Amino acid sequence: MRMAIAEAQADLAITEVDTKRVGRDLPLLSEVLEGVMVDFYDHLRGTSAAVHLADAEISTLREAQRRHWLALFGDGIDEDYVRRIARVGLAHRLRDIGPETYMKAYGWLAARLVAEIVRLGPARNTASRTDELVSSVLKLVFLDMSMAVRAYDVALLD
Repeated sequence: MRMAIAEAQADLAITEVDTKRVGRDLPLLSEVLEGVMVDFYDHLRGTSAAVHLADAEISTLREAQRRHWLALFGDGIDEDYVRRIARVGLAHRLRDIGPETYMKAYGWLAARLVAEIVRLGPARNTASRTDELVSSVLKLVFLDMSMAVRAYDVALLD
């Protein structure tokens, strides 16, 4: 998995500047994630993904996902991330949440994160320019999506 992450980082042109940028703006990202996570699960309940949430404890999922994003944005791509993303892919595989459903959810999430960063960033005097922060966040979102789908695929082989 570590080699796949390194390849994805190179393909997405994720640099140390990106990881430091999102770390510097973690207070804004934390604020944004608070509302986005609530809206994300509300949104999913009205989509074809709702079937996968029928017996789920939404508040637990919401908090776990918020913590995942804060750790990625704050700590970067470390060994904890490698272990965490493998568990994410496996958990989605066990719930039979296929890559198509997963990617559509990521699309909604990415669009909403960008909208909230653009809306709140200038008013919060972020450390970064808003466009640069959005770029770095999107790179990490797409890294995360690709690694979760990869972990999902690996779980299929096991």
